[in-house]
Amino acid sequence: RRDRERLCEIKTILFEKFNTTLKVKMTSDQIISYIENWVREKKNTLHPKVTLDSNLDKDLDLDSLDKMELLFDLEVETEIVFDEMSMKKVVIVSDIVEHFRR
Repeated sequence: RRDRERLCEIKTILFEKFNTTLKVKMTSDQIISYIENWVREKKNTLHPKVTLDSNLDKDLDLDSLDKMELLFDLEVETEIVFDEMSMKKVVIVSDIVEHFRR
């Protein structure tokens, strides 16, 4: 919880500093590609292909902190916020894609 609060503080500081106001729309394929690249970089490995059905924990080997960092990075990239309830509901990649469609 403290990590999440700290990440939110950092996000606020960055947005204030750079005065970023544009929301970036991402397609499903772009989100999948972003996640693939993020996992490869984070885990320093060539991971299996990411699909809409990929489970963040079981298939991509992301623990809860990794998942939070991934969602935070997507928030920074797009300015589309994952509230705490939405974060808890994210289990598979399609959950992330669905959040962006709202």
